Amino acid sequence: MKVFFKNHIIIIKAAAVFAVTVLVLTTLLILTAFIPKDSIRKNMLSSAEYLCEDEPFVYLDDKLYASKIDRYADAILLGIAWQYDSKEPARSVMMSAFHHDEHGAENKALREAVLDGTEADMQYLRYWHGSIAVIRPLLTFLDLKQIYILNAVLLSLLLILLLFLLFRYKAYAPAIGLIAGLGMTVSWYVPCSLEYTWTFYIMLIMSIFCTLKMVKGKCAGGMVTEEKSTGRMVISFMICGMVTSFMDFLTTELLTLFVPLLIVLWFTLNRSDEYLRAEKPDKKLFKRMISLMTGWGIGYAGMWVMKWIVASLILHENAFAYVKGHISERMGGDLNLGLWDYLTGAVSRNLRSLLPYNAGGLGMAAGIMLVMVFLYFCIIYRKEKPRWKIILIYLLTGMVPVLRFLVMHNHSYLHAFFTFRVLIVSVLSAALAAGEIIDRGLFVHEKKRR
Repeated sequence: MKVFFKNHIIIIKAAAVFAVTVLVLTTLLILTAFIPKDSIRKNMLSSAEYLCEDEPFVYLDDKLYASKIDRYADAILLGIAWQYDSKEPARSVMMSAFHHDEHGAENKALREAVLDGTEADMQYLRYWHGSIAVIRPLLTFLDLKQIYILNAVLLSLLLILLLFLLFRYKAYAPAIGLIAGLGMTVSWYVPCSLEYTWTFYIMLIMSIFCTLKMVKGKCAGGMVTEEKSTGRMVISFMICGMVTSFMDFLTTELLTLFVPLLIVLWFTLNRSDEYLRAEKPDKKLFKRMISLMTGWGIGYAGMWVMKWIVASLILHENAFAYVKGHISERMGGDLNLGLWDYLTGAVSRNLRSLLPYNAGGLGMAAGIMLVMVFLYFCIIYRKEKPRWKIILIYLLTGMVPVLRFLVMHNHSYLHAFFTFRVLIVSVLSAALAAGEIIDRGLFVHEKKRR
């Protein structure tokens, strides 16, 4: 009975937090519609001119497919932000309309809308486009190029802070895995597109939050030993899922779940006395991870559905009719490919985008060499008793991005140049699995003996 009431209290709290979060985020987005167009006109025009200097899709390095930058989506985002109407703030925000170019030159369409006052003729209401709550205020004093620079600075500072915390608390495996993942996914290009940016902000902020929670909660006898705090962490992951759905353009959403989750998992395994003392530690750990994933999933899916519900109420029409076809398109689509070619293509195009595999023949050779070195260390310096169940959890987590590519094969096939960055999860998982296999003490001892 006691457990029953505890669970119900957590559910009631989560429902209340969900409702408040929806209200706060929706209000913030609608408030930005009250910013006068004249306040952003100068920087919006400058941004449109900047976007028109290149094609909607541009390679920053001709030799790297992964350096492809999606300015097409950025032009649409700015186009939606420009069309917000202070006379009908809620309606314009929910409709998310913009002036569309039938030939796909959304950069030119944006410039035309700003210069000539062309009205919106295309809706994009299936997403929240919540990032406009950040972008529209920024446009009052920064143009797009300056926002890119600001994003580069802020993302770098967040990454430095996260790595500092991980190294400070001797979480070497997560730190090295994260560095390797960011490097292999050429993530230094992320700040060059607004579309790519938001999941990285959320991932880094949530990872910093989880690291501090696990450490300041003193994993041993603190945060991870209390059911109450576990419930709070579930709610935190739910909020993370909601913000991801609110901000993201369906790019690398899984980063905001699995990178923080893997950090929580590592600290629980390596810093928690409760885990070591538990009668069935692996079962308890598995339940905790499922709870956190469920919290994130409810937040992510629930927030997305709330957009369609809120839009239907405000627009007085069924918004679900707009999104039904788009959902099936993202999962199926039509590129005149057989299902097998679709599935294998979605996976291979994303995997081939990783460094060093996307750097030609030499890159492929270097990649194979890295895998061989990795396997060598795992075999030669293997621990006497590796925790195989934990290793399996890491490896299964690392396969989730591949499952994402398969389920959303049309989207993953077409947009592999940015969806591949979700493989940071796979690289991080591999690093954590290696940390469970490799005996670092044995390696250091042999090095000293030489």
